[in-house]
Amino acid sequence: MVAFIILRIRSDGSIESLICMNAERRRSIKAIFVLDEIHLRELDDILAQLDQPRHYEVTAADSTALRCNDVETLVRQTIPTRSLIKEIEVTTPISERPNARLVLRKATDQDTIYYALNGSETEVPYLSVRLNEWIATLEPWYARWTRFNILFALSAVLLTLALALVCVIGGLYVWSLSRGISVAWAKPIDPTLTLYVTGITLVILIGMAVVLGALRARLLPSTTFAIGYGLQRHKRVVQLRRAGSAIFAIGFALLCGIIVNWILGVR
Repeated sequence: MVAFIILRIRSDGSIESLICMNAERRRSIKAIFVLDEIHLRELDDILAQLDQPRHYEVTAADSTALRCNDVETLVRQTIPTRSLIKEIEVTTPISERPNARLVLRKATDQDTIYYALNGSETEVPYLSVRLNEWIATLEPWYARWTRFNILFALSAVLLTLALALVCVIGGLYVWSLSRGISVAWAKPIDPTLTLYVTGITLVILIGMAVVLGALRARLLPSTTFAIGYGLQRHKRVVQLRRAGSAIFAIGFALLCGIIVNWILGVR
């Protein structure tokens, strides 16, 4: 934190010195977000409290750039283009105090949100809290799901099922012995067959991880700029997500019905 002195000359000719504190705050995070026009206008309202002009720079996936001085112009000029937004940078004049810089980018190997604030001791903490609250509102409902490692999750599910099967078989064996029921074991399992089953299981596990990873990247994107052409794509993704949920629900209901019918048939 840096202190600087402002000298103010009064009407009577005397000089008054004011000691001001200069505060800075920076934050860089790898966040999952969906940015639309509403959130963009909310950001503009927050930065408007600096009483400084805002400059917007939009970088598209084809590396073309668009510069404008207000949100409405940004939204209006990005609608006709068919290129997805890769980065949005919002700045106020660096030569003025207070000033701010905020960057939202679509990236896999670096942080997706960064901001830097410079101003007084009262302005910077207040704006930092407002920006942190605003960033929290960008997080979609599926953010936690995208942080899971799919291969690890599938392995954990299979391991849990295997342990549950062992517990069920062990429980039945103990229950049979307690009732005096003799259990006749089948012949030993062929080691070659065990290797085949293990290999097939690993192939299926890796294949499921690849398929689910592709579906997650398509239906649950980590960064979305729902502005201009990106808004149309975002709506299509939402529709695909709803259709996929309906198909999964129908398939699960059919599977449950088959299992119930099989149990009733066995009885």
